[in-house]
Amino acid sequence: MRAFIVLALVAFAVATVPRHTRIPNPEWLNEIVRSDERRIEESSFRADREYRY
Repeated sequence: MRAFIVLALVAFAVATVPRHTRIPNPEWLNEIVRSDERRIEESSFRADREYRY
């Protein structure tokens, strides 16, 4: 019984770990993510500036 609970906990932990830490990201995927983050940052910065002035 205890082994089953431990196994379930381990399976849950593995399932909740983000996928990119388990599978190494290919470089092109990193580029897409980075450009997305930059675009989001720029748009939020612009919105922040427009809100302030």
